Amino acid sequence: MNIIPPAANEKKHSQLRESILKSRDGIMNGITDGIFLTITCKGHILQKLTNYKNNSMRLKLYLAFLICVAFSSCVTFKQFDKRAKASRETNYDASIIKKDGTVITGKSFKHKNYDSYDHNLVRVINKDNAFTMDGKKYNDSDVVAFQDSKAFHKRYNNLYLIRLVKGKMNLYYFDNTGYTKTYTYSNGPTSINSSSNRRSTFFFEKDDNKIYPIGIRDFKEAVKDNPKALAKLNSYYPKDNYAKELNIEKLVSVVKMYNQ
Repeated sequence: MNIIPPAANEKKHSQLRESILKSRDGIMNGITDGIFLTITCKGHILQKLTNYKNNSMRLKLYLAFLICVAFSSCVTFKQFDKRAKASRETNYDASIIKKDGTVITGKSFKHKNYDSYDHNLVRVINKDNAFTMDGKKYNDSDVVAFQDSKAFHKRYNNLYLIRLVKGKMNLYYFDNTGYTKTYTYSNGPTSINSSSNRRSTFFFEKDDNKIYPIGIRDFKEAVKDNPKALAKLNSYYPKDNYAKELNIEKLVSVVKMYNQ
């Protein structure tokens, strides 16, 4: 039998504790890095992570990358979620509105046809189990609108747009989402380069219940019967064409002015 002297045993325990603490610190630093990357996620290059040959650093970077992908939408789009929830119909919790005008209401609502990056973004899939309300399943092929606990959604082509403002003019949005990931290898991955190509598109609906994508020229035509709203829109966007993504707060401000 080998007997380990007390001093040697204590040294071994000390080394083990040090190893555990280093692992813990590495994980926490990785989480911190991930949160930083998440905050910078929308529409920009997240961060170029290059040439780390140290294995613990690689682990931290991979963890940060996964956290960024998992949480980017919920961090960046809270301003959309808050407005969408405020724009829901208040006389029922959940609903399905069909093409023939039938309105089915209920308490609980689930849908399967959501975007993998943001479950608030729903597309038409033409399946019998696309929607479930109070335990009953519905096909989405003839559904023109629905309401869940987070938003009122209305169909436009194969998308269910999310309503942000309700009134004489309704404001909607939808996002194209996804991430571009590039890996560089040298005895294993040594670099991760990831960017978000998420972009918001806005839509308006007026008297004829038809939905139109917002181009500034058409939007000015739509609000010209309200001089105050038109003046506000012109102050934000004096030109008729803009290549950059439109600002949600400015659009909300114009539509609210129009609805007064």
